[in-house]
Amino acid sequence: MDYFGICDGPMNRGDDYLKQCDEIIATGIKWVRMGPSWNRIEKSKGVYDQDYLARCDAVVNRLTANGVNILWILSYTAPWASSSATRPTFHKPANWADWEDFVQFVCTRYKGKITHWEIWNEQDHPSKTFWEDTPADYTVLLQKASAKARAVDSENKILIGGFTGAGAAYLNTLFEEDPALGSYFDIMAYHVYVDSPNMVARYEQFIAVMEQRNIADKPIWITETGYTTNGESSLEVTKADWVDQARVTQFSLPGIQKIFWYDYRCPEPYGDIAMEHFGLELADRTPLKAYYHYQGGDCAETNFALQKAYPTEAAQRLTLTFVDDAGGKAGIEDYADDGSSKLIPAGHYMVCRINDHYIYGNNHGLDSTVTLEVTYWDEGTHDWQLQYQTATTTVQTLTGSRTNTLEWKTQKFTITDHDFKNGQSWGGDFRIFAGTYDALAVSRVAVCREMNPARVILGYTNYNKLMEQVIDTNPSNNAYSIPWTIGGRECRKIENGSKYLYFKVCDGVVRTGDTNVTVGVLYYDAGSDNIVLQYQSTTSDGDTVNAQPIVKTNTNTWKYGTFHLTDAQFDNSRSWKSDFRIYSGADGSPEYIAMVDVRRKDDGDNEPEPPEPPPPGPGDNSDSSGGGGGAVSIWFFLTAAALAIFRRR
Repeated sequence: MDYFGICDGPMNRGDDYLKQCDEIIATGIKWVRMGPSWNRIEKSKGVYDQDYLARCDAVVNRLTANGVNILWILSYTAPWASSSATRPTFHKPANWADWEDFVQFVCTRYKGKITHWEIWNEQDHPSKTFWEDTPADYTVLLQKASAKARAVDSENKILIGGFTGAGAAYLNTLFEEDPALGSYFDIMAYHVYVDSPNMVARYEQFIAVMEQRNIADKPIWITETGYTTNGESSLEVTKADWVDQARVTQFSLPGIQKIFWYDYRCPEPYGDIAMEHFGLELADRTPLKAYYHYQGGDCAETNFALQKAYPTEAAQRLTLTFVDDAGGKAGIEDYADDGSSKLIPAGHYMVCRINDHYIYGNNHGLDSTVTLEVTYWDEGTHDWQLQYQTATTTVQTLTGSRTNTLEWKTQKFTITDHDFKNGQSWGGDFRIFAGTYDALAVSRVAVCREMNPARVILGYTNYNKLMEQVIDTNPSNNAYSIPWTIGGRECRKIENGSKYLYFKVCDGVVRTGDTNVTVGVLYYDAGSDNIVLQYQSTTSDGDTVNAQPIVKTNTNTWKYGTFHLTDAQFDNSRSWKSDFRIYSGADGSPEYIAMVDVRRKDDGDNEPEPPEPPPPGPGDNSDSSGGGGGAVSIWFFLTAAALAIFRRR
């Protein structure tokens, strides 16, 4: 949570803003980017909106007192101080001293509480949405703000205003205006609202300029990234995967220190459908699926102290919680005074619940393998147990050992048969049994999803994790495939001939330079022909390369096969910016594909075990056409340039 922050401004969100602060604290979020602007704070020279400042003070105090850091955007000229009567807030001040006084006022007011300051926002936007003046004027604005903030507190860190897609060229222009530009800021900032290949491309553009200008040692913060459903509720699952893609991709790029999701909560409707649907939660503060992917990341974990301090908020906003039932077998006690560790009495259980938006069952096969981690105080010699529900509704028991080392230890359990459907007592998904003889102290429980491989489950409705199948509904096009049921499972049927399944893989999993890749395919083994994978290789010069095919043996069963690539060039150069395609080999029969996963093979990796096939289709075990299947989510992405035109602050 220290890596992935949010954009939000509770002081602008109604009268229950302190309640909203508590909700943010209860998530475990450590960074909030907010922008109470100059035009909102200072109504005339030296005259401040005291009611609004009181709100700001209360928000800053509540968040920072509870370990939440604030990135404050210093921006937007007060009309009385502007150099223009036309769109005055987006012009430079007429008198630079007024700007310097404002910066000094805010930095002094929050000295010791806020140490990170972003100077303006999207000053490079081609439409001049937020900055009407020249690059040279922005350089002066930055230099003066930096000097004042550092004079107030030498610990202050300055971020250059977050750039849009045009930012790399604009950054070069700023350096041409003032070669000393690099001394005016400590952290590079830009925004990215594009798919994972373009996240990498945007990063490479900035790194190239930073290296050229000798500032490559500065950390990079992505101060805005996000995805809008445009009001299509079916695309909330896409937004959730977008959260994963943004985190996994940008975390993999050297130098990126933090990213911020825009935005935390959807605003009340105001006529801009795109801007109303970027949030991790609805305007009424109901968390969406994307929220739990954000809060849980790849490893949802308990936070016992937060759950104790904010029981109501944490119950809704922590992805993994324990059931605190004072009576009976779930009677859990505090082990540490602050509640950061818990004691399970002998003969009792800690029942844990995973939010269904994060994992339900095994997420249709997307998360067929999870790792459960338990950190416990190793005292005594009697075993303890982890118990969880399986798909056959039986309780599986795994043993945790105690060897009396009198230290905190973490035991990990890799599970492939879980069925997290709230089947335990109190609606839990699994439980920790202290054993008959000894109490067990626990400081952390975590449920970790695999983020390598990426995977897509194919059927009437596709389910994606860090990759997608290209959907084309036109039967005349070669990316057309048919939803089908065969052998008791939903899948996609590729007609023999010139039809293909195209796949895009998140660049955080596999991208250019990752040559050692395994592609796994769950296929129906009907016929004795071949399943063919085509991809770009490091030596193909743009020509398609066929991998060693999977040869079917006509068993009429579902099988899992693999393609092993050592020269992969997954650079999004196929049609639809895809990385590879699967087809029938034009050898006389169609293919039926139910799942495809992609794993980057790092040194020392073992070949993955074949996954548990996805469950059968809904009540249909016969071969049937897919003429009336469920809707398939179609992915779309917005470019930063198109998006920022609609941005409101």
